[in-house]
Formats: sequence, structure tokens, C-alpha cells
Amino acid sequence: MFNIAQTLTLMTAAGLNQPVAINQPPVQQVKDRIYNISFQVLVSTRIYTGGNVGAYRSSFNLSDVEIKFPIIAKGAFSQTDLESLTAQLWLDADEDPNLLSRTRLEPGPLPQTHNAIILIPLVRSQDLRWQIKMTVKAWSCVIPDESALSKITWPQQWPSEVNPYLQPQLFIESDQALFTETIEKLSEGTLRQVPPFLAAKDLIRFAVKNVQLTGDGIRMEEHGAIRGFEVQGAVNAAQEGRGSPNDLLCVCIAMLRAAEIPARPVIGLTEDERGRNTLISWGEFYLPDAGWIPFDPHELRGNGLRDQSVYDRWPGLGAMKDLNRRIPITYHFTPPTSTPTIGWPAIWGWNVQPNQLPRCSQQIILSIVHQGQRSDQ
Repeated sequence: MFNIAQTLTLMTAAGLNQPVAINQPPVQQVKDRIYNISFQVLVSTRIYTGGNVGAYRSSFNLSDVEIKFPIIAKGAFSQTDLESLTAQLWLDADEDPNLLSRTRLEPGPLPQTHNAIILIPLVRSQDLRWQIKMTVKAWSCVIPDESALSKITWPQQWPSEVNPYLQPQLFIESDQALFTETIEKLSEGTLRQVPPFLAAKDLIRFAVKNVQLTGDGIRMEEHGAIRGFEVQGAVNAAQEGRGSPNDLLCVCIAMLRAAEIPARPVIGLTEDERGRNTLISWGEFYLPDAGWIPFDPHELRGNGLRDQSVYDRWPGLGAMKDLNRRIPITYHFTPPTSTPTIGWPAIWGWNVQPNQLPRCSQQIILSIVHQGQRSDQ
């Protein structure tokens, strides 16, 4: 359970919450990088028993399958070329030549998002494999004067386009009393006497200090296959005081939303320190007249956060020079209107219920090709 034996350090900043005029964009996109990415999923009845050894157990017998792949068309630090989107489908080794007529792009549930929909009338196979390819541009983030963010005041009303990021969602149970009561005790009822930027920083720090990390957040099998994200959710991590980096992110987002600061997880792709393509998650919170501020609680954890002032620059929050090496895909670990995928959330979803499936597993195969760095913007 959260340790609330201390009040937030930011509460000493009361009286700083005064209006400020900002003459230049306080949050800027720089150093764009363009990527051609491929997201491939293999759903198979082949069950691995050790190493690369596996055997097929049964076959799929499904009809009217709808696969949903969410896409951020335009994010705070990314833009997807929707014209570049292509899809492929294989049942066992046979590619579907007519898939184009059964693939569509529809508006997503959140502003500036879409869903790529793949329709499959009949699945009678042991392997179902599909692939989405697209081109995404990603930017890094620069904040020339972070002190200006500290002077931005709470709005009388948040813009309508950010209201969805004040609501609970799967794995981010921000409406639970655990979070609202913790914030009330920490702030002693004076949260809005503090600028929202400083409030957000200290709420994130509180979560980082009170959730112990376990693992790297990616579920992988011994033969190297990516299965998905290890995530149990904000409530579970807060109650247990431990969780994966994804769970820590969920706690941060839940705390911010419970404090009525719009915040969202960003789910995407990157290349890890070993040069492997993998899944990744980080966060963003919103400030009036500034926009979305990126942060990575996992990165913050390793930078001496405990002893830093909220007025200091925090590596891993705000200006993130390597943000252009993270490719945003969606704001959910799994699409909100779909059945969660097999075993572990992995961005995509479908309309197949678990009781319709034989014993099976999923593998995520990623390809990231960098087109090169363009001029600063």
C-alpha cells in the first residue's frame, strides 16, 4: 500500500500559482526521425515445450473474425502517414490475396486516432499470421525554459479534446478511492494552490518512490519470442507496492488523473540497448498553453529523483532527447472495445472470446527501419 507518511514537497510552493504570459512555444518538437515499421502477429496452436521445440495441438475453427490495430494518426511528438498503411494475412502458409477488400481504416475512440480493421470470414488453420506496415515520424522534445511551465495556472476548464484523459481506463483505475484519498491526504486539500506542472512532478515522484520495479515489463519466452506487456494495473501495483515498469506508469497516470491533470500512457516500439526491436511504454501529461509533457517513470527512477527539487530539470521528464527513438502507436495497452489478446496485452485486439479458442499462443515480430534524420523543425 502507498506510504503517505509525508506530504508532497510541492505544497511549500503555495502562492506561486500566478498567471504567466508565454511568448514562445514552451514545448517544442525537434530532430525528427522517420521509420518504416512492421508489426506482425503470429497466433498459433503450436505450443512450445522448451527451447524451440513445439508441437501443434489442434486447429482454429473461427468465423467473422475482426482484428483491430490502433494507430495514433497525430500525437504530440509523432505523425503517422496513413497513406503508407498496408496489411497482409496468412492462414498457415497461404497468403490471403483478397485482404485489401476486407481491410479498412476507421476513426478511433480518442482524438486524432484511428483503428485499422482486418476482417477474416473464416479461419480453419493451425496458424493465423497478420502484419501491418506503416511509416511514422517521431520527434524529440525540447523545453527552452522549464521555469515558464512552473508558472502556468490551473484552467477553469480543460479543453474538450483532453477530457478523455481524465477518465479511468483498463489498467488505469483512476476513479478508485485508493488514488483520490491518497492525493487528498498528501496535499491536505491544497493541491490547486500549486501550479499543475509542479504538482504533476511531485505526484509522479511519489509513485516512483512507492512502487518497486520487477522485471523489464516485456513478456518474452526462452526462445526469444515477444508475448506482450507485463501489466496488472495501477490498483494492483499500488496495493502491492511493486510491479513492472508498465504498472508503475499506470500508477503515475492514475495519480495524475485522480488529481484532475489530463494524462495518458503512450504505447509504442523502440530498439533496446541490445539492439533488439521491442515494445515500450511511457507517459504524457497536459498543461494549458503548453501541450503534452512526456515522461518516463522508469528512466526517472534511475536519476536520483528522491533528492531533486521540483524546480530542477529532471532527466526523463520534459526535455527527452531520445524521444525520437520511440515510435508511438497507441494510448492503450489493448484496444478498449476489443477482447484482450492471448495471454498478455500487445497493442492489438480482436472480437474472439477466449472460450472460442483452442490452446494457443501469440508471438509479436517487429521490424523497425530508420529512413534517416531530417532537419530540425
